[in-house]
Amino acid sequence: MKLASNHSNAEPPERSEYRTLTASASEGTVNTDPAWYTPARLLIAFCVVSFLVFLDRGIIASNGVNGDKESKTGIQGEFQLSKFQDGVLPAAFMIGLLIASLVFSELCKHYNAFRLIGWGMAIFMISSVGCGFANSFWTLLVCRIIMGAGEASIINLTGPFIDDVAPPSQKTLWFGILYLFPTVGIAVGYIFGGVIGASMGWRMPFLIQAAVCVPVVLWLFMVQPISLRTMHDDEEEAHTDLSAPLLGSEAAPPAAVVNSLWGDICILCRHPVFLYSSLGYCPVQGAFGVYSYFGPQVILLWSPGDSALVLRGFGFGPLVINPQHPLCSMLLRE
Repeated sequence: MKLASNHSNAEPPERSEYRTLTASASEGTVNTDPAWYTPARLLIAFCVVSFLVFLDRGIIASNGVNGDKESKTGIQGEFQLSKFQDGVLPAAFMIGLLIASLVFSELCKHYNAFRLIGWGMAIFMISSVGCGFANSFWTLLVCRIIMGAGEASIINLTGPFIDDVAPPSQKTLWFGILYLFPTVGIAVGYIFGGVIGASMGWRMPFLIQAAVCVPVVLWLFMVQPISLRTMHDDEEEAHTDLSAPLLGSEAAPPAAVVNSLWGDICILCRHPVFLYSSLGYCPVQGAFGVYSYFGPQVILLWSPGDSALVLRGFGFGPLVINPQHPLCSMLLRE
């Protein structure tokens, strides 16, 4: 009791400190951290995952993959897509992403969040294979929707995990590093899709992307998972619930999941900060989406016959300016 009174006003311990304290305070309790786990390793793993899923956005926008209807190259050339149909492909991806984001955000209350990232990555990988073997516009469209749904778990859940484990004094820096890699992935995707698509066909970048995802998916499923502490009222329960084989041990009836999700949506719709932030964020992301998808095609009109060079320039631009993320994070910390 004396120990509790001395530390009642202390800040909550970090994940690694918590288990050490638990082991010393409770007889027979052992350190339950997985052998692979350190906060830095988790950050590196999520940076790799973010890079891979955003690589796809650069790939499909690259001129080597997206192609041109008139010259009968790439997706546009093989399926003879109109500009409207071509624009539907990234929009369909976002439809899957938006719907599945709500689903994954609710599922992480009932299932192990780390495993959900693995499932999202697996969905993304299988859909990438589907894109590589698509035989029509409609097949490709469905694969893009499902691929967006898979990406939702990565976008939704990696940030909360980093918020859990990052040192408080370096939290902004860690977020800056994490969110550096989506833009790097898009930039590399322009280069990768432009070079590989032009030389080996537009399908090959999707298949190579899926092959690279295989070891990442296996790792996410095979390692002992950690739990998302912020999703639990009982911190000890959050740390010790590591037995989930592929999903988690907190399954709930579908009706309960739907009711909980609807309740959360109603709360958000009454939250002015969320509403104003969303209204401001939507046009920014809309402009960025148009620029990132149709930008390579517009630039190619200025330099016809030199798509590989154009895509290299379009990809290297973000790579040069991307250090702003961690730099801004360091300034915020100061």
